[in-house]
Amino acid sequence: MANLRVGTGITFDGATGNFNALGIGTVRGALNATGAINASSGLNVTGTVAATAVTGDGSGITGITSTALPAGTVLQIKSVTKTDTASNYSSSNTSWRIGGTTGSSFGVAITPRSATSKMLITGTLSCSVTGPQYNIGVHVMKYTGSGSAEIISGATADAASNRKRVTSVTEMNHSENTQQTAPFNYLDTAGQTTEIIYSLGLNNPSSTSRTVYINRGVTDTDQIYYPRAVSTITVMEIAG
Repeated sequence: MANLRVGTGITFDGATGNFNALGIGTVRGALNATGAINASSGLNVTGTVAATAVTGDGSGITGITSTALPAGTVLQIKSVTKTDTASNYSSSNTSWRIGGTTGSSFGVAITPRSATSKMLITGTLSCSVTGPQYNIGVHVMKYTGSGSAEIISGATADAASNRKRVTSVTEMNHSENTQQTAPFNYLDTAGQTTEIIYSLGLNNPSSTSRTVYINRGVTDTDQIYYPRAVSTITVMEIAG
């Protein structure tokens, strides 16, 4: 116990081996406790706390920064679900920013706790397109606070002549009654500690202008066999 100097507010119960702080207790060295530490108001430790277990939800713990947590620790999770339908008449081989210029109308706004954090973007997009069978492509997009949401180049395939570079694809069948679900995921690096908006772009793969739809088929008659679905984006910040 040579490295334990106890300030006011802490008592030690020799029978149980517990430290009890009825007020705010202060420990100015390291705290090594094999028993329990009971602090009803607060416990300030300027040195190291060695504990074999911590119970409770941790909601009152402050002062722990993301850089102090081991790599791979999940720092925060944010998600958005689009339940309404949308459509866009898109020119040939162009990408429609579904969430608007910055992605704010359908995108995940998240403020990273560290610029070195990894950002895992996952989700599904329910979509359809007019015309015959095509592969419809999805882009993961990023808005960093100025300009417009841009396609993340690392989240697309290598350049291949006229072939469109996308994050993922889903094959549309010949029937305009159906819609397909395009899953996507990408591991980005935050690169900043100011707000980022992650959103999606939907690529019209045709050589002509066509209408692309979200959360519905091309045919949307009020019948039980024309379903509507949802689209979701989830972003997980992970300590880098």
